[in-house]
Amino acid sequence: ERRPHREPRRDAGDSHLRSRAEVTGYHVEATDGGIGHIDDFLFDEQSWEIRYAVVDTRNWLPGRLVLVSPRSIKSVDWNDRRAHVGLTREAVKASPAYERNAPMSHDLVELYLCVHSDDFA
Repeated sequence: ERRPHREPRRDAGDSHLRSRAEVTGYHVEATDGGIGHIDDFLFDEQSWEIRYAVVDTRNWLPGRLVLVSPRSIKSVDWNDRRAHVGLTREAVKASPAYERNAPMSHDLVELYLCVHSDDFA
């Protein structure tokens, strides 16, 4: 479902601060092409920091959601509604699928960290 483009509200605070609802739907670009769009976010239950962006790859890898670490996001084009990540399409394709209704297991986190270990170096 494509969300209509709307101009972001400009508050006097942080110019990079956006609501979750506003960023949902932004296109996500890997270093070598598009991979999908931001579908949701997973937050740390204690600190409330964003742990992962959930990226829907349906136009490229049908029926698949993947997790992208905020550390992978290199830039955001607010006007063009695009997030650029420092990952290749192949790295995204190799990452574990995310099941929305499945609990986030320790094994999935470990697998994700192994696949994307460069993000945490």
